Amino acid sequence: MEKQKPLSSERNSPVRAAFSGITNGAARALLKVFPDITADAITYTGSGLVIAGSFIKGFPKEVIPYNASSWCGAGLLVIGVLCDALDGAVARNKKRPANYNELDGKLTDVVHNRIGEMFMAGSRNIAAGFRGDTLGVLAATISGLTAPLPSLLRAMVEKLGYFVPESGANIFSFWGTRSTRAALTIPATVIPETQILNTNIQPILDSISAAGNIASTIERYLILRKAIKGQLEVNPDEKAKEYGKVKVERLKSFTKYNTALVLGTGMIGLALSLRSN
Repeated sequence: MEKQKPLSSERNSPVRAAFSGITNGAARALLKVFPDITADAITYTGSGLVIAGSFIKGFPKEVIPYNASSWCGAGLLVIGVLCDALDGAVARNKKRPANYNELDGKLTDVVHNRIGEMFMAGSRNIAAGFRGDTLGVLAATISGLTAPLPSLLRAMVEKLGYFVPESGANIFSFWGTRSTRAALTIPATVIPETQILNTNIQPILDSISAAGNIASTIERYLILRKAIKGQLEVNPDEKAKEYGKVKVERLKSFTKYNTALVLGTGMIGLALSLRSN
């Protein structure tokens, strides 16, 4: 069997490429104003904003009015996600010190992306429970549990020295990638009660996200099998293999915490929902 050629770059998403000019320009402008700012500082700020926005949307309407929590939560989450888009651009455009460790920066970004998704899923579980939406709790739980899996499978392939298509090979796995998952989970978190066909939007968007996560996980598992069988051309970049190795360890640990938090908030949400009904 003829071996498949590797992709030309680790950063191979058409979505990422389409916005690279904007993010790089924004990063250069930011560095002119704040020359000492670091990519890690932007990453931590973005995570903090996403967590704060998730907490706000987890409160019942009686504590924080729906419109107020939606506007505030949306602002925090959107800015937090923009920070995620900006941190890598800052790292690429900033003059790096002699002791700069590129691997640490990449790992920080990967884990913090997942942390934001984890807290949003937990927030949706609790919010759905308060409004008595059992289907919403189940959809948010499945979406949250499956969210880290595509990244973990990708890291397992990279550990062996191969590239993985970031955007997926088809429309189904495309919905399980980072950018599209954010496009689904942010509105599901901040405007969950918006109606589509007399149904809350949150369980619909979470169901699409969960299906995309599962499709992307299956696709990357099949790529991993090809890699194990030696049916792909090996990437000669040893740094990429080392990055994949450490990323697997970090994501395996994170997945355990993610499972505990999402299942825990799912059980709380289910109990709240059943009590409301």
